[in-house]
Amino acid sequence: MLIWLLRPGKEPVYKDVEIKKEELTGLVRQVRTSLQPESGQLQPFDVASSHQLVKLLIEPVREHLTDVKHLIIVPDEVLLALPFGALVTRAEGEAYRTLANLHAQKMNPSPIELSEYVKLSWVAKEYAITVLPSATSLRALRQIPRSKGEEVELMIAFGDPVLQGKGAVRGGTMLAARGTAVALDEIRKMDRLPGTRDELIAVAKALGADPRRSLHLDKEATKPMVLNLNTTGRLGKAQVVSFATHGLIAGEVKGLKEPALVLTPPEKPSEQDDGLLGLEDILGLKLNSADWVILSACNTAAPGGSGEGLSGLVRAFFFAGSPSLLVSHWSVDDGATQALMTEVFRRYAKDKSMPRAEALRQGMLALMASAKGNNAYFAHPFSWASFFLVGEGTAITK
Repeated sequence: MLIWLLRPGKEPVYKDVEIKKEELTGLVRQVRTSLQPESGQLQPFDVASSHQLVKLLIEPVREHLTDVKHLIIVPDEVLLALPFGALVTRAEGEAYRTLANLHAQKMNPSPIELSEYVKLSWVAKEYAITVLPSATSLRALRQIPRSKGEEVELMIAFGDPVLQGKGAVRGGTMLAARGTAVALDEIRKMDRLPGTRDELIAVAKALGADPRRSLHLDKEATKPMVLNLNTTGRLGKAQVVSFATHGLIAGEVKGLKEPALVLTPPEKPSEQDDGLLGLEDILGLKLNSADWVILSACNTAAPGGSGEGLSGLVRAFFFAGSPSLLVSHWSVDDGATQALMTEVFRRYAKDKSMPRAEALRQGMLALMASAKGNNAYFAHPFSWASFFLVGEGTAITK
């Protein structure tokens, strides 16, 4: 495994770490698996594998990270699925030993044991983190023309599309689509996402936006609504654009050949409305005022857990003019997501000079700190490490 470290004004640092791809993949898979609830219960997080990944990925360059506060990470397809903020930097202390033993014995953490996760030395406590799809993408993002001095809208969001599913899965995997005609029936059967309604209302309030004007929910969460707001220019004035819905990736290519976001399906599909906001549609959006695009309730991992299902959507939103995407690693919890989004966007609204990656980091730490009583599970990385920032993580500039 090769590690390159680049810092402004300093010589590049190169490290060659000996580990087989299969072993690295296994460690990432073990960490990800321990973040998935079983039968509605949180599993003990694999702190030992998490720390082992720190030894492989961070320790080789640790001496060169003095005074560094923001890590911009360009991972390969294996590491893209890894929540870097949830890596444990030190394997020491009573809390670490308790939680490592809990995982070794495969015992679900009690509310008291959940509170111990706050005490661990998480990477998120040291660094704000941004992920990039390639090393050259940052330069391209910083060359995107931004709207200046124009009237803006605080937020435009789409969520809780009309679907027929009765389950509780918030996002699930980015399903492999098998052709538009077949997929439309399958899409209708996907789980409804009522929790996204409360989440978007909370974000709107944190930003000071009017939910009645900013949010398009239920029967308004349609492809024609998105495209109309884009044509009229309203979408292009929004600082925060959110899609709280399921995601699809191209699968057995028959009809749908590209990633897409699920919106309220029409009664009868047409060229104008097939219920899917596809890659071509996203490329046609004009998001030159957008500081953030949020893809919430959409698990960005491909079926194999590699995370590669994300790349097409990310590049499309970049091309549309958004410098930053806030996306989820896994199917997240409604309560934790609402609380995290509130913390992040309260900070963004209060201080636009705060780097976006730092706003996310502080939101994570605030969620951890609020882990008490019925919300004790907020301390578990399943709750606070679910979202990551892709693209430009620095402060907003116009």
